[in-house]
Amino acid sequence: MLASIERIPGAVASAPARAIVRAIADRPVLLALDGSNLAERAIPVAAEIARRRDTTLLICRAVSDTTRQEMFGFLLETAVDERTATAAYVSRVAAETRSAWPGVRVDTAVPSGPAAAALTATVRDTNAQLTVLTTHGRSAAARMLRGSVTEEIVRASEGATLVLWPWVLDRMTSPDWSADVLIPPPSPGIGKRILVPLDGSPRTARVLPEAYRMAREVDGELLLLTVVDLHRYRRARGELIEHAVLDALDQRAAVVRAFGVRARAVTAVLADPAAAIVEVAEREDCDTIAMTTHARGAVGRFIFGSVANHVAARAQRPILFTPPLADPMGHGLATMYPDVPVPVLALAKFSQGRAA
Repeated sequence: MLASIERIPGAVASAPARAIVRAIADRPVLLALDGSNLAERAIPVAAEIARRRDTTLLICRAVSDTTRQEMFGFLLETAVDERTATAAYVSRVAAETRSAWPGVRVDTAVPSGPAAAALTATVRDTNAQLTVLTTHGRSAAARMLRGSVTEEIVRASEGATLVLWPWVLDRMTSPDWSADVLIPPPSPGIGKRILVPLDGSPRTARVLPEAYRMAREVDGELLLLTVVDLHRYRRARGELIEHAVLDALDQRAAVVRAFGVRARAVTAVLADPAAAIVEVAEREDCDTIAMTTHARGAVGRFIFGSVANHVAARAQRPILFTPPLADPMGHGLATMYPDVPVPVLALAKFSQGRAA
């Protein structure tokens, strides 16, 4: 890991910032709903992001065309009624959203099929730039047994996914209090301070363009973090390694700063990367964690574990996910992020055979 962290040639904070061309207005922000009040708590965040980007907010809920209900031994077809009810539901939510955010263009979609597959297909067909949804926060065992629509969308989507968690505090210990306590959802100003865990590889840096875009919109800040495990090294050697990693991170932060977004480098010395990420996010009061997933299947996650999965389970704050680059050279990044400066995009791809 450490060997792949190198200096960025020409990355200096004094480099002139380029003019940003907003060329993403034709790509919607997709809000995935499931009909629950919990999922609807994502509406303010998704609407505000769509407003910032002057793009359409696409409110989407999937409906199964194979739903059947049994009564007295007979199977009753209910797909038509379900589709009608779902269409009425998304239309009502869209109307309320237009009223609350009059400057936001709102459209609706009711795709057919299993929720994860239908929503992922809609993301692909509409070329959505960002998917926003709320997870129900199931445990790892429950996800393994019952599956998770959120995880399937994050794993299968080619674009970025902003996952908002249930915002439920731990159960109160008072004997006269037996209910979970809901805390306020994240404010629409999300992106003021984004933690970006990196390991020196382009794979983890894949999330940087989306994190840069989100921070730029609210005059926010990126914290670039690398977790180093130094228990195998003597103290002096460990300090040298930590300083070298911090210097390499700051080279990357300098690229981001050169193009108008505040950024700084942070290191954490801990054997457990997920615990370190959560600890730094809490200490630095970060409102979002931005990560690239391994895109493993359920069995792979269960056997090998996933830093992203562990962070998601503990962080209790929104997490911005992006999938790994299908093309390590990153030729498609300029198409996906035409508004992001080329040097920032270069951080997320291989350049001249090296990890940028």
